[in-house]
Amino acid sequence: MSKNETSIEKERHLRLVQALLENPSLETACKAAGCARSTGYRYMNDPDFQRLLVSTRSRLLSHAVARLAAAGAEAVETLRGAMKDTSAPPSARVAAARAVLEMLARFAGIGADDAPGDHALTVVFHTAPVPEDAPEVDHV
Repeated sequence: MSKNETSIEKERHLRLVQALLENPSLETACKAAGCARSTGYRYMNDPDFQRLLVSTRSRLLSHAVARLAAAGAEAVETLRGAMKDTSAPPSARVAAARAVLEMLARFAGIGADDAPGDHALTVVFHTAPVPEDAPEVDHV
């Protein structure tokens, strides 16, 4: 294959990869990429194409997870702000605190079937860092 043919083939691979990421089936992806269905099936059986597809999906997924993590951190800060806002109604502060505890419980694997006293408080007290401005508490 000449250098020009290789370049054209790579471009076709990239178009089909993009179309596969945007369409629910190989048939619709082939139409979107402007290639025959038989070409799509041939590409899907090509190890180089498969690696390109997998690596592209992995990069996109990693990027999406990173964006979700950043949004999650912002959401937590929003809830923390609502919990600490003394001018907010107590119901809003309690709702924010409840949301934080529910997320913590889900993260720790505590399900709805668990009794509240089973290990929810243990998880909260053993996983949550103590804020620097927290008052000293006498241990009983």
